[in-house]
Amino acid sequence: MWKCNKCGEQNNDKVCLKCGNPQPVETENRQQPVETVKEQHSAEAAAEPQHKNQNGVKKKPNKKVITIVAIVAALVVIAAVVILVIIPNIEPQLAEGEFSPAEDFEYRIYAGEAEINGYVGRASVVRIPEKIDVYPVTSISNYAFHGKDTIKELVIPESVVSIGNSAFYGCTSLTTVTIPASVTNIGSSAFSNCSSLIAVTLPEGITSINDSTFYDCSSLAEIVIPESVTSIGNSVFYGCGSLTAVTLPEGLTSMGEVVFYDCSSLTAITIPNSITSISRGAFSGCTSLTQVTIPASVTTIGSRAFAECNSLNTITIPASVTEIGEWALFECNSLISVTFEGAPPTADSGVITRNAKIYYPAAYAHLWAPNGETEWNGNKIEQLG
Repeated sequence: MWKCNKCGEQNNDKVCLKCGNPQPVETENRQQPVETVKEQHSAEAAAEPQHKNQNGVKKKPNKKVITIVAIVAALVVIAAVVILVIIPNIEPQLAEGEFSPAEDFEYRIYAGEAEINGYVGRASVVRIPEKIDVYPVTSISNYAFHGKDTIKELVIPESVVSIGNSAFYGCTSLTTVTIPASVTNIGSSAFSNCSSLIAVTLPEGITSINDSTFYDCSSLAEIVIPESVTSIGNSVFYGCGSLTAVTLPEGLTSMGEVVFYDCSSLTAITIPNSITSISRGAFSGCTSLTQVTIPASVTTIGSRAFAECNSLNTITIPASVTEIGEWALFECNSLISVTFEGAPPTADSGVITRNAKIYYPAAYAHLWAPNGETEWNGNKIEQLG
């Protein structure tokens, strides 16, 4: 209800029914009752955090409590890091003669024997157990330890007879491995790319070293090949740049292609008289090789067999050799003399680096220089005195 300030009429509507005068604006914004205002202030005060003590004095935050809370929070974080990060990465230690636990391996049981299929442990020293449960561990499967670059020392038990292809391929931290006498077969590329492997002794039971077994083992300085070995496959010691010497067994009958390719530290090699052929690229890139002994059993020398042997000064080719492949002694930049003990072999041009001189025995002069020739295949020739 409002009173019209023009005609004095009492009205309920916003426009005076008597004179048509509109309701004054200030009457719409009439003050709230005192009780309502007090209620609002009480609600607002209740909603505000209380920072005053009983005497009305404003409280200060308790620094000691804050410090304790911060310390507890930090300890919780540290404990979480230890549990989730540090403890799982602590390397387990094995006692002398103790085997690695069975749970570190993946395996399968077949015909009453256990085969190792994988490794899930964290240790740098791995000793494969002789048994898992009651089953003897007799084999290590293909790729079982492939790429396990934390392993530094490996012991294979006496129960194992076979190591699969690429079983330890790419174990780049592996420095030593113990292979027992029980092992009779080592698969292709078994230790390929084990770039930290220093020395290996192969057991007497081995009869062949399969392709690429020690391919690119760049730190391998010593290898003991037993007399039982009769064949060495392709690329077995390819890229073993630290290998300085190797003794080939007397019973060896075959060596594969590029078998010692790029063994840049190898200084001497004696080929046993059981070998009849030196394969393609067998000693190519052996840049430190200064002495080569080829036996009378050899009949063929493959292409690039001694190519790029830059430290080789002289070499003698026995009379048994009837064929030499192309570039067999190509780019041997220090080679000055090649002595043939027999007739000139069948050979392609460019067999011997141009700076080398060929010497032949008087008994074969009619074959080397029937018409007084002074060159053979582009190399100067001279009869031995």
